[in-house]
Amino acid sequence: MSFPKRSVLVSVQLPAASLIEVIIAMVISSVFFGLGTMVYLQILSSSLSPQKLRADRWATALIQKTREERSYLDQQFAENGLLAEKKVTLREEGKDLYQVEISIADSTHTVLIHRKQLMQLPPE
Repeated sequence: MSFPKRSVLVSVQLPAASLIEVIIAMVISSVFFGLGTMVYLQILSSSLSPQKLRADRWATALIQKTREERSYLDQQFAENGLLAEKKVTLREEGKDLYQVEISIADSTHTVLIHRKQLMQLPPE
C-alpha cells in the first residue's frame, strides 16, 4: 500500500533583524568574549603554582628552624629540586637584632620566594 506524498508549504512572515543590529550584537559579544579571555589569562598568570607553595612552606620552616636552633650562620640547602640560601646579618639598630633572608629558587635558579625576617636574640 502506497501513500501519496503531500507537500505542504507554510508561508509565515517572521520579524527579522537588520544587518546593522546583527553587527552590533556581534561586536558586543566579541567585546565580552575578549574581556572574559583577558580575565581568565590574568587569573592563570597570577595564581600560585604548587612549586611556589612548597617553597613558601619550606621558607617558613627554615625561619622557624633558625629561631629554634639559634643557627645564625649563612647556609645553603637543597631539597626536592629546590635550592635555598639563608643569609644572616647583624643589624645596626641593636647588638642582638639579626635579619634572616631566605631565598628559594628552582633548579633553573629562578627565584620563587624571597623572604626577610627580623629576629631578636632572647636574653640568656
